[in-house]
Amino acid sequence: MRDFSLLEFFGYRLELRWTVAVGSVAVWVFYILVYQFVIGFNGYNAVLLGAVSMVLHWVVVMYHHYGHFSVAYEISYPIHHVAFEWGWGQEIYMAEDDAPPESRIRRLLGGIFHSVGFSLTLGGVSIFMFLFFTPIWWVALFAWLECFFIYTILMSLPLKIGNFETDGYQIRQWRRVLVQANDT
Repeated sequence: MRDFSLLEFFGYRLELRWTVAVGSVAVWVFYILVYQFVIGFNGYNAVLLGAVSMVLHWVVVMYHHYGHFSVAYEISYPIHHVAFEWGWGQEIYMAEDDAPPESRIRRLLGGIFHSVGFSLTLGGVSIFMFLFFTPIWWVALFAWLECFFIYTILMSLPLKIGNFETDGYQIRQWRRVLVQANDT
């Protein structure tokens, strides 16, 4: 299967891998099951709210990676593109990326800080929607939960699972390099 470029601006490219379709369907089915069997919506509403939740999932993912990109662009050590696969994205840096450790740490913190801001926004939207208690409240709540717990808290923790490294893990690695460079 072939990957394709979704969007390009300021030299920054969003690339979709073929696995995005599989990941999107998995996220959609997960939300359908939650809406229908946990919350109790009928099938039609569960399918519709699941689709909206899946789109918001990708908005949260893209906004997190936009945080990395915007800081990288600001400090003049840009990201080449973001490759979206399965249910997440990954920054792809230039092959000749010679950014110093301080700049790498700032790039990594950019995604976390943008997720914090977006979490606050989604939390406010969730509270506002709760006041009217519409089914959309659940969509806003799940988007907030994902943004806050996955892209803010989890990504801040220093975890490595197989080839997957959180931002917190990479920050810890680059801090070690920085400390070793300052000790010599």
